[in-house]
Amino acid sequence: MAEKGATDWVPRLRDDLVVTDLPIRDPFDGFILSRIDGDTSVKDIADITGATVDRVQDLLSRLEGLGALGRPPGPPTIASRPPPPPKERAPEPVPEERPSAMSPPLYDPRELDEAADLEPERKHEILHAYHRLSEVDFYQLLGIQRGADKAEIRAAYFRLSKRFHPDTLYGKKLGTFKTKMEKVFEHLTRAYETLGKKKRRQSYDAYLAVQDETKAMESGLKAGEAEAEAMADSALPADLDRQRLETAKTDRPPEEKPDISAPKVDAPEIPKAPRPPRLTDEERKAMAKRLLEKRMGKPSSRPPTPRPPSSEVTRESLREGLRSSLRATAGLTGGRDRAQAERLVAEAETAADKGDNLAAVNALKMALAIDPDRKDWEERHDELRAALAAQMADTYLKQARYEEHHENWEAAARSWQKVAEGRPNDSRAWRQAALALLEGKGDLKVARDLAQKAVSIQPGLAANRAALARIYAAAGMKASARKELDEVVKLDPDAEIVKTLQRELK
Repeated sequence: MAEKGATDWVPRLRDDLVVTDLPIRDPFDGFILSRIDGDTSVKDIADITGATVDRVQDLLSRLEGLGALGRPPGPPTIASRPPPPPKERAPEPVPEERPSAMSPPLYDPRELDEAADLEPERKHEILHAYHRLSEVDFYQLLGIQRGADKAEIRAAYFRLSKRFHPDTLYGKKLGTFKTKMEKVFEHLTRAYETLGKKKRRQSYDAYLAVQDETKAMESGLKAGEAEAEAMADSALPADLDRQRLETAKTDRPPEEKPDISAPKVDAPEIPKAPRPPRLTDEERKAMAKRLLEKRMGKPSSRPPTPRPPSSEVTRESLREGLRSSLRATAGLTGGRDRAQAERLVAEAETAADKGDNLAAVNALKMALAIDPDRKDWEERHDELRAALAAQMADTYLKQARYEEHHENWEAAARSWQKVAEGRPNDSRAWRQAALALLEGKGDLKVARDLAQKAVSIQPGLAANRAALARIYAAAGMKASARKELDEVVKLDPDAEIVKTLQRELK
């Protein structure tokens, strides 16, 4: 065991010590004191805080004189914080992804205008790190590769902790930048403690592998939707498609906000394939002729018949017209477009037979973009989309459990909703999605809808009723909460949540 005074000695405070009672007046000494956790050596404390070893030992001598230090609880344990990184070895940072000119900024530039004793570059560093917390994993947060060793993890953490611990800027007016720095530092510490421990890192790496799988599936669906939309849009004349689709957007009625007092809960709808817009008879004939001449290698003899823009054009009318134009074009070209759609359907069935539901769904989306009137294809698309959701439910379940266990409530709510999409009759998935939103202080209206769906599936399950009662209580709807609580009492009078809610609803 290392002796007191040695740099590898691991000091610890008395278990019954009230730190605020100590006569510590120097803020930097307070910062050093906060790093004495019974797991970190003297040298590690010096490295983390930026203090000299002599200063750390001087503070420890004073603490010992005050009777603040405790004895080790038995045999020495391995320090949770490994020794500081060798200076000759530095981690290779992961190149930071910079947003393109078309991507939204990570934060509102006006946040830089807040009065604080910080240079603009330092403000940007804090804001950028804070606003990307939900977008990056622990490796990206520390700026290291997934295969990084302990020395690289350690070096990255020590370097960044000195940049984001608010105590290193003691005495400066930081405003809201202080809470942002604290949040970043909290995530950095969590990343270090997770990646620095073998079992925790293995568990986290398994979670990332699951997350990679779900992200790949979601990206594949988005790519398929974009391709189907592009296929439908390519049939529109260049001088009409953008103008009318923009008009349709502006003419769309405003979206109604749900009323929490009169909810309507439905299972998530499976997205339908995009349907094309309406054209006039003259436009259909002109477009059909141009397409026919193009396929036969002949140039178009005249431009399309112009049509003055109309403010009454709607998206659905545009799509209706394009359906008719596609049928007319198919007749003039010998059904070549229809043949292409048939080939896509055949590809979809082949992919489904191989268990590749993602490829099958995307192929059917493109077929429906060509021939939107095929109800049998639409039904098959919906069937395969539901099969894909069911197939991914187990993967999302693993993701949701990890996120829930680590209290990442926002992500857990999303994952549980994906589980519910694949298992629409599983009340637990709906309930856990609702509770994750509640715990993460998310949208209570959405949480209510999810909880009500759970109740509608299993009304006799006390856990479902209790979840709904908690959400009503959080929303300040005490009458509705009491009503659900009465149902919980009938189903399970000894449930712990009963007493808790009864106190809250008094």
